[in-house]
Amino acid sequence: MKKILLSLFLIASCTTMMFGQNIDSRTIITLDTTVCGSYKWMDSVTYTADAVETYLQGDTIYVLSLTVLDNIKDTIVPIVDSANCKLVINGKTYLTSGTYFDTISVAGACDTVRKLQLTLRGGADDTIVASACGYYLFEGDTLRQSRVFDTVLVESGCSENIHVDLTINPVYVDPLVHDTALCSYRWIDTTITDTNIYQRVLRTVSGCDSIVSLQITSFSMHQTDTLNALTRCLQYVWHRDTLSTSGEHTFDTVVDGCTRTYVLPLTIRTTTFDSIDTTACDIFYWSYNDTYYTNSIELKNLHFTGENGCDSAGYLHLTIIPSPTVHIDGQLNIQIGTSTTLTAVSDDSTLVYEWYVGNSTTPTTLDSVTLENVTSNTDVRLVSTATNGCSSTNWVVVTANNLGIDNTVATNVSIYPNPTSHVLNVRSASVISEITLYNAIGQKVMIQTNCGNNTSLNLDNMPNGNYIITTTTADGAQTSHKIIVNK
Repeated sequence: MKKILLSLFLIASCTTMMFGQNIDSRTIITLDTTVCGSYKWMDSVTYTADAVETYLQGDTIYVLSLTVLDNIKDTIVPIVDSANCKLVINGKTYLTSGTYFDTISVAGACDTVRKLQLTLRGGADDTIVASACGYYLFEGDTLRQSRVFDTVLVESGCSENIHVDLTINPVYVDPLVHDTALCSYRWIDTTITDTNIYQRVLRTVSGCDSIVSLQITSFSMHQTDTLNALTRCLQYVWHRDTLSTSGEHTFDTVVDGCTRTYVLPLTIRTTTFDSIDTTACDIFYWSYNDTYYTNSIELKNLHFTGENGCDSAGYLHLTIIPSPTVHIDGQLNIQIGTSTTLTAVSDDSTLVYEWYVGNSTTPTTLDSVTLENVTSNTDVRLVSTATNGCSSTNWVVVTANNLGIDNTVATNVSIYPNPTSHVLNVRSASVISEITLYNAIGQKVMIQTNCGNNTSLNLDNMPNGNYIITTTTADGAQTSHKIIVNK
């Protein structure tokens, strides 16, 4: 607010007030003025300092005697009242925090301006981020779960928007553990020697306490522990004792007045001596040293690991009797609807022959067999048994076709033993250049070349089943036999 203090005086006299004077037909008007801050006169000039100015307008001369007073500006007045949401100053009501200017008017003087910095509670927003163990007290409520929420608090008529981000860390209370002990019990950082209930408060990684409890119900002055069972050969040294019998052996030890008995279940295995005097046809397998023998042999003072895992000794007197050597003579490749006769040929006249044609299970016990009106390929199996019980089996396939008869005849090849479990022997009057083995679905699974007159095939890696073995001699003659692997 601008205040102007105005007085009119006559320049040439001390008369209290005169509005004008005529000098040379001109009127002089004197204006004595006091203002606050600044003053704009009729000459359109704004004056901010004291001045004496004249201004001619027509026949009138105006004289200005100006006194300019300064407005009073007070310093910043910070006012903090966080308990209320409104504040009344000099008759004005303030409802929100902020910066305000307050003008104080004084009669007969210039205005005083104050700068107010108000901080009030009303209309404010606040955020509370808190973490607690187990629970958190908020405005009279007990909060036991982590949560994020917004709420409005009203106090003394003032409202405040509050955003709360609360994390509740669990406090663990483990159930009571019951246990018995031998003489003493080591628990956490304490050695317990009395029956009682014990508790410990532990601090978790979240900074909260956890309570664990233990109740020792009784102490025993004797405890028995059973060790893992052992198996040894001949003997076993345990705690300086040499044990040579199977059973449960015990050992006692005393520590701090407590007795502990250890029980050892022990099995003692003895060494074995195996003496065998036997006869076999073509091949013999001795399980004690996992070896196959195809020739007669006498072995003494053998040392090996027996089936029970202990060192063993053995004696073997073995006689290998070769299976009969038989071959089949006859035409194998014939026209459909014709006949062929197959004959067993051997140097041993005492052999008993059994012919099996096709799927027949009833043998023909003659030196020869005739296949009549053959319309399809036919398997023929010949089992030849000597008086010593050894036997050999020959397989051939009679092929029936419309291409006419060729000169293919059964070759002088014998294969034994058949069925076999591991080794198959092949003998021929002619030199064998190649042997090929096929499985039941026609896949080639083995080839052996440059076989001579006698050779053996190792069938350890062949699974049980039916196979076809094809032999080719140096002169080009070829024959096929069916064999059975049965382990």
